[in-house]
Amino acid sequence: MVRFSTADSRGRWLVASFVWIALAVGCASDQPPDSLDDGVTAYREGRTSDAELIWLEALAESEAAGEDDPRLTQSLFVLSNLAIHQQRYEDAKLMLERWLELQENRHQIGDETFADGVEALAGIFMVQGNFPRASELYERALEIRQNDTSEDNVALAENLEELANAYEAQGRREDATPLYERAIQIREEVLGAYDVTLAESLHNFAVVKHDRGHLVAAEKLYLRSLDILDVETGAKDLRAAKVMTNFGSLYRMTGQYDEALALLERANEIRESNLGANHVETAETTNEIAAIWAHQRRLDDALELHTKALEIRQNTYGYESRTVASTLNNIGLVHQYMQSYDEAENYFNESLTIRSKLLGSRHRKVAAVHTNLGVLHKQRGNYAASEASHRIALDIQNEVLPAQHPETGMTLHNLGDVLLFQEKFDQAGPILDRALTNKEIAFGAEHRHVAETLAALGTLYLSRNEYAAASQALERALNIWIGSPPDEPLSMAEALSNLALLRQAQSRHSDAVELYGRAIPIFEQRLGLHSASASRARYNQASSWAAQRNYSTAITLYQNVLEIEEQRGPDNPAIAEPLVGLATVHLEMGLYGNAQKYYEQAIAILENNQPIETRALAFSLGGLAQCLIQQGHMAAAEPHYVRAIAMLEKQPRVNLREIGALMGNLASIYGATGRTVEAESLYERALEVLIQGYGSKHEVVARVNYELAETRQKLGKQVDAEESYRITIAIREERVGPDHPGLSEPLNGLGKILLERGEYARAESLFRRSVEIQEKSGTPNSLELARSHQNLGAVFQKQDSYRNAQTHYERAMPLMESSTDAAGVEYALLLRDLGQIYAAQQNLADAERTLGQSLAILERELRATDLELLETQASYETIRRTLGTVPASTP
Repeated sequence: MVRFSTADSRGRWLVASFVWIALAVGCASDQPPDSLDDGVTAYREGRTSDAELIWLEALAESEAAGEDDPRLTQSLFVLSNLAIHQQRYEDAKLMLERWLELQENRHQIGDETFADGVEALAGIFMVQGNFPRASELYERALEIRQNDTSEDNVALAENLEELANAYEAQGRREDATPLYERAIQIREEVLGAYDVTLAESLHNFAVVKHDRGHLVAAEKLYLRSLDILDVETGAKDLRAAKVMTNFGSLYRMTGQYDEALALLERANEIRESNLGANHVETAETTNEIAAIWAHQRRLDDALELHTKALEIRQNTYGYESRTVASTLNNIGLVHQYMQSYDEAENYFNESLTIRSKLLGSRHRKVAAVHTNLGVLHKQRGNYAASEASHRIALDIQNEVLPAQHPETGMTLHNLGDVLLFQEKFDQAGPILDRALTNKEIAFGAEHRHVAETLAALGTLYLSRNEYAAASQALERALNIWIGSPPDEPLSMAEALSNLALLRQAQSRHSDAVELYGRAIPIFEQRLGLHSASASRARYNQASSWAAQRNYSTAITLYQNVLEIEEQRGPDNPAIAEPLVGLATVHLEMGLYGNAQKYYEQAIAILENNQPIETRALAFSLGGLAQCLIQQGHMAAAEPHYVRAIAMLEKQPRVNLREIGALMGNLASIYGATGRTVEAESLYERALEVLIQGYGSKHEVVARVNYELAETRQKLGKQVDAEESYRITIAIREERVGPDHPGLSEPLNGLGKILLERGEYARAESLFRRSVEIQEKSGTPNSLELARSHQNLGAVFQKQDSYRNAQTHYERAMPLMESSTDAAGVEYALLLRDLGQIYAAQQNLADAERTLGQSLAILERELRATDLELLETQASYETIRRTLGTVPASTP
């Protein structure tokens, strides 16, 4: 997860914007007296107190002499300059305002010196935060310089930059940009393409672009500034160090840590050699280096360096300063990486208190701390607090930052991520879409930060069953990370796991196994061999092995997860999950006793755990019910489904998908036990719920529609049944294509309705399509293919085309025998149909044999009153009478 490390590492214009008044006093019509010259000499020799006394004496004498004395303005001028250097801004402002008034009264307002004084006064207003007043004064100075043909064009460039700074501080970015660009152009024209002051202007404009979030433009300006300094100074002076520090900060923000570290280490070497290791500017660079080390998980080194920077900054600026607040914030990040969450929160709150006091509650630096707190709350599982912090940060950023600023993009991503964790999918979608657009503009479409948001969107799409969109987003994220790995490898592991889940949903289980195989080592390396994330991935991988009928591998993995969870204690509710996995595999293997045992163990664990994990318990109850059904215990299965449904319906956030699936299963019990009317009603309820949960085009909806169609067919509701079959066919054709084997069931069902209505040609077309689908599949479903041939035989039998009917029945026989135990009702009915065809063709011996086999099965499986049994008995007796095997019955 992205966090903002907001050290004040870029030299801000609020300090650098003064036009320092030259300490020469020849600014009036006459040469200054010796006393003022003596003050200048004292100042240049470092005797500041002596200089101030001399100038104060001169001021007192000039005031006694009257306002026309030239020493009055000169003394005010130099004393205000001295006060500026001593950061006594209020004193300087009062003297400069008086000086300005005297100059205006004397009409001495059109020369360079007057412009210098106006700019100095504007600089004081900048420091005091009165940006509109500063703008007015800079605009006045600019008018003077532009109208003075003897004006130094370099001074004009400086004035333009200062006015641009004032506009920038007020958010007037469109007004500021052309001023910066014009100032740079003037310097190039006057001083040449490789002047050092041009490099400084380029750097200052780069800082502005950097702050605005125009990272590509800022990078170009930093590079050009460094290129000039490299030619002129060998890039070894303090100006170069400043550029390198800010440029390194940009690379850190964009995640280019190697490039950032190279620049910052060079800058640190320059500053240490020129200023010493304990200088505040050196601390600025080491603070940036420490932030990179934290990202690289050199946490002890980062903490040591940040702590040293904090001490230097406290000694220089005092505790309540912006730079101290930044360092506290960064130390909090290191503790967060160390998972020392209490310490991290304390440091973040200290930083927030200082920044709010100094900058106000609506500042971008305050927003940055709220963002860090939001990430911290999420890591602690406090999602509501996390969401609240991110929303505060976003509200501030929307107010104070330019549109599409990368810091806003990071906060949007973090907010969307925590909304996903809370399953607030409708809210998360638009937020993550905005984050993606923002990041693509700020960082470029192939940046690792873009990949993070793509991965989150993939998770969102997966939760909505939007498989195509999810696949595209997750694959794109992973492809980006191949060339530019994420800050946190766990992000890649989670994306791999989510893509694996998607592949499972698409029945692409071999792909899912491979993806889990890539994710599991990352989870193990970052979180430990026995971490919950690693266990979850192994569990899901086992499910894909089971889906491929590699039951031995699946069982091994489930048992591995079970052993890990049992090590956490016998009451660990997570033990239930691998037990359910083992139960499911054994159920699919037909080992119903083993499956029942595992389900019952899982249910006991879940019921003993408080609070009860309702969804897990409901799933286990449903599994146990399925196991009982397979063993023929319909009555025992029913209450488990009823209980599971009731539990889920009482949840504050109802899971419609799970409830709908359980309703469908319970309806199947009603249908199997002759409660057909109840089955139809419950299938209809299940459909309503499932459509709400999945949408109307999901396979689960198709399956329940198919079962509803069969139920309606039994009730004689042929029109309603036909509609349900057609819905099933339409959904499957749209989802899996017109040749998918899953279409055979509804095609056969619909064809049988048409057959009963006498629409033989249409019925034959559907049955033949089902046969073709199965034969083209490569691995046909023997039972469905047998049914399709049996149905085709019935079409021809209805039309007295006995030879064709016999061909299809005989093709159905071995297929059905290979798919069943050759002893069920369905097989018996196929024997009956074939026997009737033999009889119709006077092949009475074969007719007697096959009808006898059919009758033996049906007498064992059906009640004496069932229509199928009675019809078969009648056919069999007719054949035997014809053959003389039994006497004719008397009327």
